[in-house]
Amino acid sequence: MVEFTFKTHDFEEAKAIFAVLGDALQVAANAANTDYAADIAYAAANAAQPVAPSGMTPLAPNTAQPVAPLAFVPETPVAPVAPVAPIAPVQASDGALDVNGMPWNGEIHAATQTFTDKGAWKVRKGCAKEAKAAIEAFKAGGGNIAPPVIQPVAPVAPVAPVAPVAPVAPVAPQTGMPTAQPQTGMPTAQPPADMAPVVTQSALEAKIILMMDNGQFGEEHVNYWQLLDKHGIDRVDPTTPLTTNETLRAAFYNDCMAIAP
Repeated sequence: MVEFTFKTHDFEEAKAIFAVLGDALQVAANAANTDYAADIAYAAANAAQPVAPSGMTPLAPNTAQPVAPLAFVPETPVAPVAPVAPIAPVQASDGALDVNGMPWNGEIHAATQTFTDKGAWKVRKGCAKEAKAAIEAFKAGGGNIAPPVIQPVAPVAPVAPVAPVAPVAPVAPQTGMPTAQPQTGMPTAQPPADMAPVVTQSALEAKIILMMDNGQFGEEHVNYWQLLDKHGIDRVDPTTPLTTNETLRAAFYNDCMAIAP
């Protein structure tokens, strides 16, 4: 048997202690305070009765039916999607080649299938390095350009030499035939009497300069100006008509000779 001594002034506190310990604990009242002993004894007698705290209403027992647990519905597994087969690069349908002799390749070349200003395929966006490596590998492998076949030139057949022409034998003169003899005393052709001799422009200019140097045209070359007026020659530009008109030039020369033979 365990003896437990305590002091309390609270009836509810004592009652709660007896409710927990039950008959297994006997409490000895404090002999100095018999009022407390009476309270403790009362509390022990009423410990089995549940007492609601002061000012509170005890709750009614729960009579609700328990909720059935939710049934677990497993998810339907999704069938795996089959992998998409890679698309093979499309080659140019017309078989066109660029300046490098390389056919169009959809993996590295633009889908427009057009050329740059240098004649190479336009590179697909983001594939500059791959295109460069592919071109270098293509060139290193010799490409697909067949080397041109050089046809040998047939030798030219030598031209046969032309046979020399046989010289013509001279014709022997026939005897008894008269030979032509040059005629003596034949008159030579003479120019008409009224035809003026041909005078060159240089001869006329030399004659005019000589006469001017010798003063043969008179004071201030008055006779020279009179000759120009006589033949209707412009004093400002007398050279042009005398150069182009031989008849006029000869007549002017004759008039100069008449003044200074």
